[in-house]
Amino acid sequence: LSNEYLVWSTPLLQECEVTLYAQPMELTGGVVLAVSEDGIHWQDVPYETQVVGTSSEGWQKVRLRFISPADVTTHWLRLTFTEALTPEVQLGEVAMKGLLAE
Repeated sequence: LSNEYLVWSTPLLQECEVTLYAQPMELTGGVVLAVSEDGIHWQDVPYETQVVGTSSEGWQKVRLRFISPADVTTHWLRLTFTEALTPEVQLGEVAMKGLLAE
């Protein structure tokens, strides 16, 4: 296994929500959100985790939510699944809110 990641251009990002589907597990250390102003230098950021439902097969719908502090300029978002995460995790949706860039 290796770290897998996705990167989005997110001019003036204010908040994002990531929806994952997973078997019951601890996500801490397995899912990392990071932001960057320039796409080169990254800062890991904290996020809230909430289980919003469970299917009859035992899959949990998990929502991760990050709100950018007002004093942080964010133009890039990176979502990383680390080696610590088991394969029973699927990315469902990523929703981002930001300001219109000039």
